[in-house]
Amino acid sequence: MSILDRVSKIAKSYTYDFVESKQFDTYHPPEVGIKQDPILAKYYSNLELPYDAPIDQIKINYRRLVRQYHPDLFNQDPEKSKVATQITKQLNEAYNCLKQIK
Repeated sequence: MSILDRVSKIAKSYTYDFVESKQFDTYHPPEVGIKQDPILAKYYSNLELPYDAPIDQIKINYRRLVRQYHPDLFNQDPEKSKVATQITKQLNEAYNCLKQIK
């Protein structure tokens, strides 16, 4: 199961009961919450964020970390450049997934 399938399953599992006063009455938590999903937990830890971080904080941390680990900063050392490329790919994957959730 890909991460997008998991994310869509989590998003679809949020259900609300609609009351006559047109306000949400009760909240039914999803089957697999964010804290229980190891992939989403990894994404939050990659971006050095708590689980309840708002989208603004996700964006700020993502940009800061991408700047810090950008491969062009390590031009002189090819091994560090490869590691930085892998880290940047992980950060991109985490950010793209978390911004879809929020």
